[in-house]
Amino acid sequence: MQLIEDSQWIRENYRPIYFCDLESISRKSKTGEKDHCKFCKKKHPEVSFNNESHLFPQFIGNKYLLANDECDRCNEKFGRTIENEFANFIKIFHNIYGVKGQKKFPTYKKNNIRLERNENHFDLIGIDEGLISTEGGKLFLETDPFIPLSIYKCLVKMALSLINKKHFEIFEKTFEWLQDETNEVIKSNAILPLYFSQNCEEYIFNTQAYLLERKGDSDKLPSYIFKIYYSIFSFQVLLPFNKSDGHNSYDLVNFKSIPNNFELDDPLKTTRYYMDCNIVTKSILGVTIEIANLAQTQSHL
Repeated sequence: MQLIEDSQWIRENYRPIYFCDLESISRKSKTGEKDHCKFCKKKHPEVSFNNESHLFPQFIGNKYLLANDECDRCNEKFGRTIENEFANFIKIFHNIYGVKGQKKFPTYKKNNIRLERNENHFDLIGIDEGLISTEGGKLFLETDPFIPLSIYKCLVKMALSLINKKHFEIFEKTFEWLQDETNEVIKSNAILPLYFSQNCEEYIFNTQAYLLERKGDSDKLPSYIFKIYYSIFSFQVLLPFNKSDGHNSYDLVNFKSIPNNFELDDPLKTTRYYMDCNIVTKSILGVTIEIANLAQTQSHL
């Protein structure tokens, strides 16, 4: 019942303005123009546009959607920083649930434990024999260290990649904040909430992204919401520091995350998480996985 109310609240207060379905793209498609970089505002020949810049990271399934208006310098910088931090966070989930990167499943390596995922099985290396038996057991694993703020920035970058250049002015300070590696350009007590959901494996998303805009002019609600779906995961963020808000002190007590469609019928099929991303220090998330039957798993103890 609560999720139905949340869905109604979203429809009453927001409307979709941009939508992207990566599953419908089967060959290379490019957006924007190579006249200047939308992120750093620099033009050729001051910056180059020789390399392929993906609108969304390849490790979430984006093979073909490219950006003309992201220069090589920004592409390298974002890949080295915010996209790398996102990959550090999500890699263990991709390993466990079988989400391929550009070419293969990622390998988990941490604390002398190694998990290698193949099409039909795991190879477990370095597991304490006392933790696992033939009947199964539990493993407690840790993500690679990641910066929560960088995950948020990575998602905001995806959202900004969707918008038309005529709207860039609205997000001038958002672009500035995105570029700042020191996080000194904009000091704020802004609330940066990340909603993260994980479905059971029978519910697989197409890789899709939505940008929603607030219908009214209430300054108690954020103006823009971005949500992206892929595999069994979804992420939802707000777009901070835009001119339509004027501030970032939102009334989030009654703010809703967008329910996934099947949740309205079966809410137990999804696990929901909330992460405070206004954190610039390295963090680690603990993950517990249950193994029910090792007879079907190749393991090296």
